[in-house]
Amino acid sequence: MAASPRPDFDISAQLPPDPTVSLRLAELIRLQKSAQRITSTLNLDEIVDRVVDEVSSSLGCVEINLYLLEPGQNELVLKGVRGCTMFEKGHRLKVGRQGMSGHVAATRKMHYAPDVRLDPYYIACEPATRSEVAIPLEVDGELVGVFTASHPELDAFCETQLRLLQGLCSHVAVAVQNARRFQNEQQRRQQMTREAEEARAIQQALLPRISPVIPGFSVSGLSIPAGAVGGDWYDFIPLPNGRWGLVLADVSGKGTAAALLMSATRAIVRSLAPLSSGPAEVLGRLNTMLLQDFPDGRFVTMVYAELDPQKRTLRLANAGHLPPLLVWSADIQESADCVGGQKVILGEPTSSTSHPERNIVVGEADGDVESKDPYPFKVPRAKNAAFSQDVEPSGYRWLQTEQGLPLGVAASKFSETEVELGANSRVAFYSDGITEAEFDGEEYGQKRLAAQLSSPSVTPESLISDVRNFVNGAGLRDDATVILLSSR
Repeated sequence: MAASPRPDFDISAQLPPDPTVSLRLAELIRLQKSAQRITSTLNLDEIVDRVVDEVSSSLGCVEINLYLLEPGQNELVLKGVRGCTMFEKGHRLKVGRQGMSGHVAATRKMHYAPDVRLDPYYIACEPATRSEVAIPLEVDGELVGVFTASHPELDAFCETQLRLLQGLCSHVAVAVQNARRFQNEQQRRQQMTREAEEARAIQQALLPRISPVIPGFSVSGLSIPAGAVGGDWYDFIPLPNGRWGLVLADVSGKGTAAALLMSATRAIVRSLAPLSSGPAEVLGRLNTMLLQDFPDGRFVTMVYAELDPQKRTLRLANAGHLPPLLVWSADIQESADCVGGQKVILGEPTSSTSHPERNIVVGEADGDVESKDPYPFKVPRAKNAAFSQDVEPSGYRWLQTEQGLPLGVAASKFSETEVELGANSRVAFYSDGITEAEFDGEEYGQKRLAAQLSSPSVTPESLISDVRNFVNGAGLRDDATVILLSSR
């Protein structure tokens, strides 16, 4: 909190009706104005320069020094100097040991030497100096520094001038303390900015640099953090037999903490994916590890999918994340019995028991279900497609899974959904920074997302650009991430 200078520093009120000081009235009033100029800036170097310049010109001093106490050390450092040929800026004095300044810093009391030749604390500097005053700079009992003024005349400072100099020094002390606080805050912010920029560069390096080349498919992604760093992450993971893992995740919270947790999650997923039998197993094993390592109150939502380009199938499991969106072209929807002329494979058990490694297939001809899993499944059919009840008539469908809590919350089982992707179909994975982007109380929402994905020319960049246009310059309040997978 910035300090305030003493309000009682008023030249006209403190001047006695003594004709002996009338000749110096103009100088003293100028000194008061100097105090106002000194406290009008938060730049420490400017304050120091103004102090030495104003006092030197006002009182005809031969030497002006401004020492500041070095934080955390028992030393005074010369920050401002005028007229001294012996010492330069940066000269140090031990508190209580060296010179009048060191003595004043230790006693916290003004020391005046009307004849420096007789003063035991004076350290000779300029030969012309005959009298000198040293005044402590204090704010609320805290020592800030020491101000000294030297004059070529013996006993050059009268009682009124000494009192006025003390008043001036109270302003100087407040100005210096406020400037230091401001400077420290600036340095802290600059350090945080540098660290945030470094963290952002590291986090961006962990995202895919290029999109993989997958026969029959195109895939791309984009992540825009709301701040310097974020808790969203997406990745393309090469798997055995030409398969690819697609992952999009969102850590609870924002900023550096979320970014650190996401980096740890990324490393674990990349180590588990090539060694697991499918998405459900990846999420199950990942959840077990995060339950052991994550701090309380932190969790991750995630969609993990595996694309098999040869079979043109996409298997996915969901850990409390928003459901991916499947979009297909209208001409194929009208002419085919299934999405994209292919099969839609669902993992919808009729019992509450889930098996993480099931492989459920819908027959092309009769719609019968074949299963390597012992649990019975039912696949409701909708018009023109072998879908569950959430089929949308306009050419898109949200890919739901039956089970899967957010990761790091509690033990959970994860079910899978599998779809076969024909030509001109598209799947979007996205974070809530897109659908929950808000302007004037209205969210971007799933309908706008579906409308954007219906465009043949949609890209991750064009989608996020549309979200930015929707919020009308208000900026993204949450990280926005998207993966688009398109079949050819």
